[in-house]
Amino acid sequence: MTNNQLAALAEHYAKTLMTTWSAESRVDYAFGFEDTSPEMTAADILEEHTALMDEALNLRDQTIAMAGCVDVIRDDGAHVMIPTSKLSASDIDTAMVCLAAQFRALRAEAHKVIHTFAGLNRIKEHAVKEAAQ
Repeated sequence: MTNNQLAALAEHYAKTLMTTWSAESRVDYAFGFEDTSPEMTAADILEEHTALMDEALNLRDQTIAMAGCVDVIRDDGAHVMIPTSKLSASDIDTAMVCLAAQFRALRAEAHKVIHTFAGLNRIKEHAVKEAAQ
């Protein structure tokens, strides 16, 4: 798969899958609130695809454990879930890009949880200081 094809596929995923997942983990807003969160972009997916490919190289020759199915987008734009035992070679690239999109979304959500926890901790510390005064 060429870089242009990968970018086009990532753009397609960014427009059709998980676009409501936030990427607000990039910024710690302290106590502020944002009305809207930035949506996942093709660049986010490509970045995660690179990270996953690098990690996959580190796992070469190790035991493979996979989920029972993967998401793919067919040429006609249909989004389907396929058991890994029935996956065709032509679906592998789209499945990998979809996994990269899912990984990006999960990582953003995990960072949002961490930042929220840290924010709550700051609020708690502030409340304790206020009560002490």
